[in-house]
Amino acid sequence: MLNSRPTQLAMIVIATLVLVLAGLSRYVGSAGGSDDVFASTPASTSISGLRSNILQNTPAPVARLSPDMQPGMAAIHELGGSAYAWIKEDAVCVLMRSYGPGGCFAQFSKPVALYLWGDATGFTAGGVVPDSVQGLELITSDGIVPVSIAGNAFLVDLPVNTSIKAERITLSDGTVFVNPDPIELPPLGV
Repeated sequence: MLNSRPTQLAMIVIATLVLVLAGLSRYVGSAGGSDDVFASTPASTSISGLRSNILQNTPAPVARLSPDMQPGMAAIHELGGSAYAWIKEDAVCVLMRSYGPGGCFAQFSKPVALYLWGDATGFTAGGVVPDSVQGLELITSDGIVPVSIAGNAFLVDLPVNTSIKAERITLSDGTVFVNPDPIELPPLGV
């Protein structure tokens, strides 16, 4: 059953921090949820995409991050064309592509590190999943949206003023469950 508690409308950190690139008039949201079926797992050891796709140069969006978020000497990985990621201290830092948000988190306390952002032209949902997640569908205010996961990450376009209610998760062992994870942004005028 979907969670009916009020949704949060501010920029919320998945674990500790949400970044918004300076100068862009976009909204960013993230929310949490959990299900007894999913066991919390360390992010740095459960994202196989962090063992491949090393970029030789720092992408411009990553270079524009504040100094405390810079990867320093850490290798930057491209997660399936949807996100950049690097390990910083004991956390994984992620920056979503397509002018998306990012943040750092040490644990997957839920099966999806999910972000929602957009403007008057449309919304984008994106995020990162651990290796144990093999399938994902977003349950939105506009219906069910299938998601393609590549390199532990995904991006999917959504209509303006779409909110996320939950995710339908398929784990590698075949377990399927719904993870309540409400994310709603302030309505945008078109």
